[in-house]
Amino acid sequence: MIPKSQLISLSEVPGMGPRRIRALLRKFPELEDITNLSKSDMMQVEGISGDLAAKTKGIDLDIGNRAMDKTASMGAKYFTYWDSDYPEHLKTIYDAPVGIFVMGDIPQLPKLIKFHNFSYVTWLKPAMRYKSVILCIKDTSCYKNKGV
Repeated sequence: MIPKSQLISLSEVPGMGPRRIRALLRKFPELEDITNLSKSDMMQVEGISGDLAAKTKGIDLDIGNRAMDKTASMGAKYFTYWDSDYPEHLKTIYDAPVGIFVMGDIPQLPKLIKFHNFSYVTWLKPAMRYKSVILCIKDTSCYKNKGV
């Protein structure tokens, strides 16, 4: 599995959404470095065109590195879709995020909660810069002015 920092950087490539990222990592489950994939390797994945593969080859790895540094400095965590700490309920939504930034502990959520639109859940807010999600537990203001 690629490092979390590369997953964040990959999420920032325009057109590379969660479904395509999951498809890419299903196709190459032993991948340890996204830069090792060629354009033709990426184009083997359904939904990844030549243009998208070219954009992905130009990935800015510093984005993910800075995000992980900032996350650590804030005392937060980043869980990927494949981590055991990733909420199972989030996996049930369409196009679930491949990663979430978390401050605090994730509570056991009742099955009645549905994640149709993140903006309707008070403690779940879209990340300000990254195409991920910030879960704010106990302190619902954690997403404000943190620059994650």
